[in-house]
Amino acid sequence: FNKALAAVEAWVEKNSNWDETLLSVTTDHGNALPLNTDSDTKAFSPVLNKGAAILPNVRFWTGDHTNEVVRLWARGAGSERFASYVRGKDTKFAQIVVHNTDGSYIDNTDVFKLMKSCLIQ
Repeated sequence: FNKALAAVEAWVEKNSNWDETLLSVTTDHGNALPLNTDSDTKAFSPVLNKGAAILPNVRFWTGDHTNEVVRLWARGAGSERFASYVRGKDTKFAQIVVHNTDGSYIDNTDVFKLMKSCLIQ
């Protein structure tokens, strides 16, 4: 995954630029919000890092698709427009994932709307 993103960034740098290219990265659904094995008694108990090449012990809350908040990254032309689609904030999510400072989230259907509007310009 990291190599794929590096390849996209390298292509943009060589063949285009970030003023005309929008890159967004997300997932189409969550996968049961893996948490630490004691998360049934400690809410949002984080998964513990056991070190390189050692799988952590986790508890999955379902074996199917879930509706939890998932991460979304965007870079380039129009990426600032994602902020206008924010529907709310989940501060607990922000604390857990550390990538999102205030827990802002958008609906997945808004990702499509934004991408479509960027193409139509």
